[in-house]
Amino acid sequence: MADPTTFESLFSSVWNALDDILLSAGVFLITRILTRVLKYSLHSYFDTSKFVAQLVEFFTMTIVVVFLLSHLCSPVVVQSLFGGLSIGVGYAFQPYIISFFTGMMIRAEGMMGPCDKVDVQGQEYVIDHIGMFYVQMTDGTYIPNTAFQSSGFRVVKRKCEE
Repeated sequence: MADPTTFESLFSSVWNALDDILLSAGVFLITRILTRVLKYSLHSYFDTSKFVAQLVEFFTMTIVVVFLLSHLCSPVVVQSLFGGLSIGVGYAFQPYIISFFTGMMIRAEGMMGPCDKVDVQGQEYVIDHIGMFYVQMTDGTYIPNTAFQSSGFRVVKRKCEE
């Protein structure tokens, strides 16, 4: 037979925390309404792009949810949860992060730039511009920045013709 104090302790702990749960739900709902109004106002009245309006809405809701979770659970639980989540996101976006930093190093070192000829894996291209994740060639070819890290290439510096 089950111990009756187990159910009683569960019920009493939920009953004692009910005011916090209802308060958190209310704060969440009010914040959700206000962020939707803020997103609409930013896009319609202040003439920002949808991207910026959605970004403001997302970050506002994220901050409120983290605050409410830390209030309901405990800061230690939330720190462990988001610590593990950030590690997972870091692993998932690792190829993009590597490509981004490779592109930054290519630009910072001045190793190649627009109008330069580059020979990558036996193909010769003329660079149009160096982006965050890809190098665009004048013929419309895109080469990932990681290709310049993982294999050898040759660059012939040239000035742009007017």
